[in-house]
Amino acid sequence: MTGNLCVLICIPAWGGMKEVKVSVSVRHELSYLLSFVGSEKTVPHEFTSKRIENVLDFIAASKESDVLYHAGDFNGSPSAYYQFDIHRDLANILRLAYNPNIPSVVTSPSSLRMAHWVEFEGRKRQPPKLWELLPGLEKPIILTGVEHMVNSPDEYSGAYYEYDLDRTLILFKYRGRNILISLSRQKGISDVGRQGLVLGPDENWDYIYTGKPGISKTGFSWVRSYMYDSYGIAFYYEIDAGKPPVRFAVFKWVKAGFQKINFVRRSDIHKGVIRFADAFKEVLESSDLLAPSVLGRVRQKIEQLTDAQLQKIVGDYLQSIELRCQKENLMSKKRFKELFTNRHYQKILSRKEMESIVILEYIKQLLGKNQNTKLTYLPISSDLPK
Repeated sequence: MTGNLCVLICIPAWGGMKEVKVSVSVRHELSYLLSFVGSEKTVPHEFTSKRIENVLDFIAASKESDVLYHAGDFNGSPSAYYQFDIHRDLANILRLAYNPNIPSVVTSPSSLRMAHWVEFEGRKRQPPKLWELLPGLEKPIILTGVEHMVNSPDEYSGAYYEYDLDRTLILFKYRGRNILISLSRQKGISDVGRQGLVLGPDENWDYIYTGKPGISKTGFSWVRSYMYDSYGIAFYYEIDAGKPPVRFAVFKWVKAGFQKINFVRRSDIHKGVIRFADAFKEVLESSDLLAPSVLGRVRQKIEQLTDAQLQKIVGDYLQSIELRCQKENLMSKKRFKELFTNRHYQKILSRKEMESIVILEYIKQLLGKNQNTKLTYLPISSDLPK
């Protein structure tokens, strides 16, 4: 999914990377693709893969590793490009990343807190099972919807945001290969940025969401930041028809900051996309991950937990977090008191937010990562088929 490639402000710039703008022909074709998403989108039957051949050739071509490719600005938003290969076939990728029964946090644990479809094809419903559309795919299939997002805290500033995205999915064949293009365009300005925390190394996927407006960086709690605009074009491109690997390539544009001033740089966007990509690849390629149908049943079991059971799991989780914060000095004494005195942090969590914590802890269990609680009310991975 492209909407979960979250890039926030105040990330230190990377040095030593040469920036290269893609060709004019590629930029024109990207603008053509973006015309298919949003309230004023082009009618679907006008899409043809012949109009994006330069983009597809660019994705298929080899790249210099020390170059930051980009597509210039779009409506005042700077951009960055990134690609990597996923060693799974497209059908299996879609079963995991575009499965209405599997929460998005499963495949985007470093980028998303929660996400759900507000509407699909103009109605309150879930998207179809895209992998079932691959056999016999003869002409492009174009699907549209609106997705609500809450991203994870930025590694540097701690800020996280809530916003809606217009989404368009285009599934088609090109030279015998199946390709999915996922388009996103932010709907208006995000809610005010709120203070979050990354606890320890980011690859542990341990995050705190305080709900308080501002930036967590010392001395910047007063900053009221926003994501003003964002666009994404992600490609799932079969390198060899029907076989792994699949090349994931993304162009991302973001404008964010405060007082209507953009503070996002290309290097910020590039780093944010890599953050997403590392976790996405780790989850999708893991041999320890359960079958999509089993993951769907685990989600159902989490949703069926009583309030008391859910509170117990999250309570144990927060107790572990609290002890870690004390032992490792992961936050100031003032913030620690604000969050954990009388279990204040647990009191501000909604049921959906607690369910998101539990499913993320479950995925960490499957992948052998350090957990913050034992999932007493859920089956361990050895009890379930893969």
